[in-house]
Amino acid sequence: MRQLDLFNDTLSIQKANCLSAVLLMRDWDAMPSALSELVKVDDEGQYYPKFKQLCTLITHALTVLASKEIRYEECSHLGEMFQSTLASQANLLMGSAGNEWICSFWSELAEKFERIGERGKEDSVEAYLKAHRWSDVLRVVNNSFSGKEMRSSVQRWLCLGYLALGHRNEAIQSLLRYAWLSPEGMENLIQESSCASWAQFWQGFQRDIGDLENDWFPAWYLHEFRPLEWRFESYPGTVAARAYQVLLGLLLRESRGIDSTLMADRAKLKGLSPEFFAFYLRYR
Repeated sequence: MRQLDLFNDTLSIQKANCLSAVLLMRDWDAMPSALSELVKVDDEGQYYPKFKQLCTLITHALTVLASKEIRYEECSHLGEMFQSTLASQANLLMGSAGNEWICSFWSELAEKFERIGERGKEDSVEAYLKAHRWSDVLRVVNNSFSGKEMRSSVQRWLCLGYLALGHRNEAIQSLLRYAWLSPEGMENLIQESSCASWAQFWQGFQRDIGDLENDWFPAWYLHEFRPLEWRFESYPGTVAARAYQVLLGLLLRESRGIDSTLMADRAKLKGLSPEFFAFYLRYR
């Protein structure tokens, strides 16, 4: 819990900090009285209106979440409120502690979405992600979605879930698939991962062949780190994905020496992208 004003420890600040403590402990029974104590001393209205809004949001959320018959639309509205108003108010009044505090609300909402059935599956995964319930992210994704290899949203969930649980190989493979399926989202996903090594990989790709589209990142990664044992069940029909497959064959054959098959594959790679082929050839 942070002090709201380190240099002016007034009675209103003391009561505001008491209310913050009550909220962080999720002591909802004590919340109304703590709010009443704050309004008695907050003569200038510096803190009470903000805390009043936050407590009103909390009361609404608790009421909806407590309902046994909650509809999809109610869950969606609640998720929008968590994402915008509740999160911003919590961060404003509770500092960095507010980020972790709101996870419990996302956790309850994720369970509600999941119970709704098929319509709520995608929303439940997104809510589990925000709740930092990584194992549940992977559980729902792996049990609920067909054609996972060709769905960018699923690859993002798998990527972040595997990464948080320390399964880096699986996370990277999902990252590569995501690059093929949603190249325009790569910058955001790298940032969302908060992974320093991934940020370095991304900078290396942009430095080496940044003029190519983002869906060439998997081919660059294969060239740099040689995960030759990785096999994907399916590939999108893009030039960059075809180049990945050609490059994989090239890297496997190079140790056996130069032959006609190797030269033919080099010609294929050059035909797909002279720029990437030039990058590849620099290291031969």
